[in-house]
Amino acid sequence: MSSHKPAEKIKICHMTSVHKREDGRIFKRECVSLQEAGYEVYLVVADDKPDEIKNGVHICSVNIKPQNRVERMTKAAKCVFRKALEINAQVYHFHDPELMPYGYKLKKMGKKVIFDSHEDTAIQILDKKYLIAPKIASKIFKFYQNYIIKRLDAVIIVTPNFTEKFKGAEKRVYVITNYPELIPVPDRTEIKRQVCFTGSCFPEWCNVETAVAVSELNCEYLIAGTGDKSFIDEVIAKGKGKTKYLGQISRDEAFRIQTESVAGMVVSRASQEILNGGSLGVTKLFEYMMNGLPVICSNVRLWREVVEQYECGICVDPFDIHSIREGIEYMLMDPDRARKMGNNGRKAVEERFNWKTQKEELLRIYRKVLKDSDYK
Repeated sequence: MSSHKPAEKIKICHMTSVHKREDGRIFKRECVSLQEAGYEVYLVVADDKPDEIKNGVHICSVNIKPQNRVERMTKAAKCVFRKALEINAQVYHFHDPELMPYGYKLKKMGKKVIFDSHEDTAIQILDKKYLIAPKIASKIFKFYQNYIIKRLDAVIIVTPNFTEKFKGAEKRVYVITNYPELIPVPDRTEIKRQVCFTGSCFPEWCNVETAVAVSELNCEYLIAGTGDKSFIDEVIAKGKGKTKYLGQISRDEAFRIQTESVAGMVVSRASQEILNGGSLGVTKLFEYMMNGLPVICSNVRLWREVVEQYECGICVDPFDIHSIREGIEYMLMDPDRARKMGNNGRKAVEERFNWKTQKEELLRIYRKVLKDSDYK
């Protein structure tokens, strides 16, 4: 069934204490898709902006913008829960681990509850240097998480390899990947000698390593997005005049830079993610492909499977600057091959890796959770 229109509007409330109100996955994809399907959709967020209705979605603020991790996990999470209760929805869909105890409370109140697990939090805890005993903390969190999710109606994950993390609840685990909304075929007639990275700049995205690699090549490295100033300054310095930071730019501007670049960089050295095969929840991987851009990505299992099956890029060792340099050099030296890879990636997104396929799965999950008579 390609669409779903409830006979009476069912009220749905999405909850987040972490993400921005216009988050790509939560608002632009899930909330808007559900609203278009005929549901009455609310989104409760932790910020200090006024309430508004956007694309038919009621965005409700708790008027608190958490200033640190502790405030986000305590005060903001509780306020999000209280505001969500006022909405009195039939279905609650929460997006952050710190909201799990409140999701459990809502379930005990007789509500339908869905947990949208964007990341493998138990694995991420292992990389938290500020924790005294990250391994113990990870095990405790995993036990607590499994206890909660066994009592919820559904768990949504962003990549297939997360399924095994939710022991005892496998039948209620579904995959909704961060595939992009399909846009018209981009104009790739003017490709410059540059590679690009558009997204939040952190050490795990190998921005410094890429800048060093490019410093010895006849090309430029363009980066755009948010990031710590001291880290951005380090990246620029390592680039020796060949790295340009464009700041935080619009989506349209980011897409323009992508279509003018030889390749898009998706090189990550987040150790625990690498050890666990990577994640298909990486939006920029499929965004680059959608814009006809060949990708240079980390040699991790899930990403390698996509790149090799669709011949849309090359994989490199994120811990080896020489490997990154060779990957970029390959794209520069064989532009015809690079263009063909970009076209292959675009075709793959058109046929498989786009939001339309995930939207149908999202609506199917809701029909199942609500046990509608027309669910198949």
